[in-house]
Amino acid sequence: MFYIVSSPIGNSKDISFRAIEILKNVQFILCEDTRITGKLLTEFNIKAKLLMLNDHNESSMIKDILSMLEDKKDLALMSDAGAPLINDPGFRIVREVIKANHQLTAIPGPSSLIAAIQLAGISAHEFCFLGFFPRKRNQQRAFIDKIKDNGMTAVFFESAKRFKNSLKVLKDFIHEDADITVARELTKKHESLYRGQLKEISESNFIPESELKGEITVVLKILDSKKDIDLTLQEELLSFLSKGDAAKVLSKIYKVPKREIYKKFPK
Repeated sequence: MFYIVSSPIGNSKDISFRAIEILKNVQFILCEDTRITGKLLTEFNIKAKLLMLNDHNESSMIKDILSMLEDKKDLALMSDAGAPLINDPGFRIVREVIKANHQLTAIPGPSSLIAAIQLAGISAHEFCFLGFFPRKRNQQRAFIDKIKDNGMTAVFFESAKRFKNSLKVLKDFIHEDADITVARELTKKHESLYRGQLKEISESNFIPESELKGEITVVLKILDSKKDIDLTLQEELLSFLSKGDAAKVLSKIYKVPKREIYKKFPK
């Protein structure tokens, strides 16, 4: 049997009774970092053998894993924290396990993206998870356009080291009234959440530098992102206002950055 087992995202007491039971009965556990997973297993007196799994060796491990399953061995797949396969390795292995008709099941549990959504106070009837915020400028723009186009609440990760710069990029291309929640150290002693509008959160003094550590989960909702600009209103404003002032008014009405308004102005 192949088990996909969620692990705590911070507080080790969040692991389920069922997860502990499964882990005590499997022969092998696939994990990203044997030191991190080993620490958790020691706490709960779990003796299974650990096998390191990452993006570099995943493909090469498939044959051995399928062979173990053929030999009726029980295996578990874990992430360093949270739900496996969510922005973590393991997809290729799970796909091949399914193709080979081996039994598999998921042991649900903690997830930082779900916890952040629950705590954000932002509508999550529809949401999209987008992984890590890109590093390259052109990819960042495409990432933001994707959020705008689907109109859903977006959830993504960012490292603390890059977070301030990423906020500046968001503010450049998204209206400053967008709702945003920044979550870090979820379920841990120093859990902290910052909620507000993008213009507030992007202020350099809003989040103390001492709290910009580890991995950050961001929940973002752009309101009214799909409204088309009323061209008649645009023409009337331009008849007695400068382009800059007209763009400022339309930006407030339609909740989109002024640079987006300028693109729609007549040449």
